[in-house]
Amino acid sequence: SGRHGRFKGTYQFSPGLARGVTYMMAREVKVQFGQPGLAMLAALRTKPMNTWNRYWQDRAFWTVWNHGRGKGNWRGGSVACF
Repeated sequence: SGRHGRFKGTYQFSPGLARGVTYMMAREVKVQFGQPGLAMLAALRTKPMNTWNRYWQDRAFWTVWNHGRGKGNWRGGSVACF
């Protein structure tokens, strides 16, 4: 965790999950924002999540959370978030 740890951003995403969620959001973002939205997602893939705008971090969290079905992404071993 933290600035130099593996997990980044408000919701502590791994780099792989952060990249992957941009693909999960693509269909909805294309409908909502068109090509500029897809370009934004492509740009986010190249950046650590802690540098993403808060809007995109929140949107990514709710996409992965998926009404609680994605909560397993935040298992913390002996310290779990949920």
